[in-house]
Amino acid sequence: MALTANLGTQAAAKFGAVQTYTGAEAIYRGATVLLKLSDGLVYKAVEDGDDSELFLCVGHAMEELTAANATLGGSDANIRVRNDGKLKRTLTGSPATKVGRLALVKDDEIVQTYETLGSGTGIVVGRISEVINSTEVYVDFHDKPSRTVSNNNQ
Repeated sequence: MALTANLGTQAAAKFGAVQTYTGAEAIYRGATVLLKLSDGLVYKAVEDGDDSELFLCVGHAMEELTAANATLGGSDANIRVRNDGKLKRTLTGSPATKVGRLALVKDDEIVQTYETLGSGTGIVVGRISEVINSTEVYVDFHDKPSRTVSNNNQ
């Protein structure tokens, strides 16, 4: 149903690039963070080649979540995640020709492109925006399509 009056207070909406999620495991500050769609919890990034876990990259951790706090659940397991900005990431393969390509999850700090992924699906982190050196790139976390893409959509 469409709105027929003002929505209410600012508390009825979450604005900005920082969101709070409940974590399921230890996550280090700066790690790429994935939301598991089946349970609504966040995890440190891991490759999921067949998309069996139904992950969505929601950004990078702004703080550390310890394993002890993650096991407590509730507000003790909350972690703030930022979904914008350009972060330095290690890239598998040669980065020199990769500017503009989609960066896919390899783990919570390493990204890959479809050339190194091979077959299957990849979880999109963002887009490679700059080459730093022979092994590192900046990844723009905000510049990405929704969820996953096929090998044909680079």
